[in-house]
Amino acid sequence: MTLAFLDEVDAARLPAVADAGRRVEAAAFDLVVDRFGVWRHNSLLWAGCAEPADGLRLLAAKLRERLLAASIPFAETPRFVPHITLVRKARLLHGEVEMPAPEPLAWPCSSFALTHSRPAANGRREYGIVESFPLSEPSAKRR
Repeated sequence: MTLAFLDEVDAARLPAVADAGRRVEAAAFDLVVDRFGVWRHNSLLWAGCAEPADGLRLLAAKLRERLLAASIPFAETPRFVPHITLVRKARLLHGEVEMPAPEPLAWPCSSFALTHSRPAANGRREYGIVESFPLSEPSAKRR
């Protein structure tokens, strides 16, 4: 799930991006993935959350604060719609598509990562993790 989309980042700025990630202080949380969706404007089939976890919203907000403080630009979106892309360039039916509700999946989130995307030889994109950042244990579990 994308917390902040940075688009193209000059290699010289990557240490500052990673430092912003290291400075985020947020607790681990569980995310419940319990719905499918379709975005016709970009032919995308996705899975997401009917009610995104407060921990996810807080994590995204804290990361964005750190990026702003480091003067690292990111794409501003009118609202945060956390989702997992399942199919890009999906050949969708015309008209309404009724999506079945998936079996809810509880996804424990104990870290987040800085990832990169590069063009691959096959014309698609290649994704990789640059650095991973741990989240702290929720306060209720620390006792």
